Amino acid sequence: MKYLGLKAGKGLPGRIGRTGMILWVWVVVLALGGSTVLSKDITPENTLPKSLSRVLSSGDSLLVEDSRGNIVYAYNKDAYRTPASTFKVFTSLLALEKLKPDFRFTAGIYTDSENNLKIKGFGDPLLISEVLGPLAKEIASRMPSCKQIVLDSSFFESPLEIPGTGSTANPYDAPVGALCANFNTVFFDWGPGRKPVSAEPQTPMIPFAQKIIIDKKYPKGRVLLTQEEEHTTLYAGHLLRHFLVQDGMVCRDVVLGKVEPGDTLLFTHESPYTLSEVVKKALEYSNNFIVNQVFLTVGAREEGAPATLDKAVKTARAFASEELGIKDLQIAEGSGLSRDNRIAAIQMMKVLKKFQPYHTLMHQEEGIWYKTGTLTGVSTLVGYFQVGEGQDLGRFVIFVNTPGGSARRVLDKVLESQQARTLLKK
Repeated sequence: MKYLGLKAGKGLPGRIGRTGMILWVWVVVLALGGSTVLSKDITPENTLPKSLSRVLSSGDSLLVEDSRGNIVYAYNKDAYRTPASTFKVFTSLLALEKLKPDFRFTAGIYTDSENNLKIKGFGDPLLISEVLGPLAKEIASRMPSCKQIVLDSSFFESPLEIPGTGSTANPYDAPVGALCANFNTVFFDWGPGRKPVSAEPQTPMIPFAQKIIIDKKYPKGRVLLTQEEEHTTLYAGHLLRHFLVQDGMVCRDVVLGKVEPGDTLLFTHESPYTLSEVVKKALEYSNNFIVNQVFLTVGAREEGAPATLDKAVKTARAFASEELGIKDLQIAEGSGLSRDNRIAAIQMMKVLKKFQPYHTLMHQEEGIWYKTGTLTGVSTLVGYFQVGEGQDLGRFVIFVNTPGGSARRVLDKVLESQQARTLLKK
């Protein structure tokens, strides 16, 4: 699954080995009797040990709770901050609660009276080459030829711009859409004669993508397709056509269109991935495209098609208010790419409490399950730590919104603080 390495933030930076051991010992102490000490805030608001104060500024927030919900450390917990990619935890929770963990994305496969093959997309974020190949085999087994491949992307509003994305060729700026392949990206190298060739074995380099790369003069590597002239949707159709031809099915053209009421449903394609698997990949690789595809799909299923950003935001705000008791969450999009997403540490702690049954979908190292977030001048870290060898979990939220600050450094200092050493002596 090489596609999933888009904007990866894999692995906690810093001294995870030593810190992990300190944390394990500390939480054992909490489990064995620390809760009586922690029945109230150990540190009054904005009063911290000097070691912590030195790594936190007025624009930062910190909140740490033990497994019983008692506050260990709190600093500016009610102030709104930019969460960066830690906001993906909220969007993941929204999707898992609204769509359910075993939900699977689909695509409708139709034919019409003129022997056209029609594909209607419903926002599947993992419609990748490894999925398109088997899908082509199933289509070819039912339909030996077709006049045209007609692509229906009407389940999403188009064009649909996500706040925080730019116009660069970087994968994290990949546009969303109802019918997309390979995260709307192409991974290529320059071959003989300066012709683009695929840089991954599972994906052929098709003429449609070659022309775009040459016209745009892209450097080798992973580049994104844009919504210009519906390139994202058309690429998915041309790639599917390549696999269909390999399976002996003749299709003349690839065009844009819509499924009409009189068309015949051949079958409904179901993704091989459950929503839980989708979320795990999105959190592991901090994939903005996957998360916003899910975010928009939730809104469309709650408010009706086509998917729009307004519908997704409305659904998310209602969920935050009704299910989490967060009345004033500031949401611009689902991935944390926009700085207009704003949330307080105390609110993110509510998200973590509700997300706890799904915590194993996060990246895990040495008894810590976590999600990082990074924007220019922003470093964030949220997650869970294991209490002893049992099933109890503590939770932490670190929002560093000061340029040059480090959420990892803050967590290190929390674990090395005098309070931790005091607990270790008890």
